[in-house]
Amino acid sequence: MPSESSFDKTKRCCLPAREVGSVLADISSAKDQAALTVDDFETVLISGGSFIGMTAFEDICREWILFKARQNALPCRVQRVGSHWSPTVQIDVAAIHWGNQSLLLGEAKWQKDRVGSAVVRELLDAKTPKTLATLPDGGAKWTVYQVCFARSGFTRDAQRLAEEHNVMLVDLKQIDADLIIQMNGVLS
Repeated sequence: MPSESSFDKTKRCCLPAREVGSVLADISSAKDQAALTVDDFETVLISGGSFIGMTAFEDICREWILFKARQNALPCRVQRVGSHWSPTVQIDVAAIHWGNQSLLLGEAKWQKDRVGSAVVRELLDAKTPKTLATLPDGGAKWTVYQVCFARSGFTRDAQRLAEEHNVMLVDLKQIDADLIIQMNGVLS
C-alpha cells in the first residue's frame, strides 16, 4: 500500500481527507446546538448559493459518507474521505480503502433544478476513468463505486441511468434525515 503522503504528493488526491471515525469528535462539540432541518438549511443558505455549491454542500456530502461508512451502509469499506484533484479531473467526494483497493467517487450538485443524466454519465464515462488513471497501475485492480448528491433530486433519466449502473443517488432530504440521526445519537 502506498503511503498516504506519497500518494497525496504525487497524485494530488484525497485532500482534505478525514478518518472515518474522526467526525464524532467534531460533532460531540455540538451537544448544545440543535440540528438544522432541510427547511432551515434552505433558509439560512439561500443567499450564499454559489458558496454552498462550491464548498459546504460537498463537505456535508463527505460527512454523510463518513456516517454511512460507520454504519457499514456503503457498497465498500472506507478508510479516508476527501476530494480528488489531478490535472485532468476533479471529484467532489472521494472515499478510499487502500487494502481492499476500492474507491467511492461522488459528484455533489447544489442547484435548484433536478440533476439530469448528463451528470451521472460524466461521472461514469469521463471522471471515473480519469481518476483510475491517477492510481498506481492505472487503477487496473481497483473496484469503483459511484454516488451522486443533489440538492433538488434527480430527473427520471438520471434515475434510470443510475439504476442501470448501480450509481447511488442521494438528495438533500436524505442527507438531512441521516445526519439528524447521527446528531441525535451523539447528543443523547
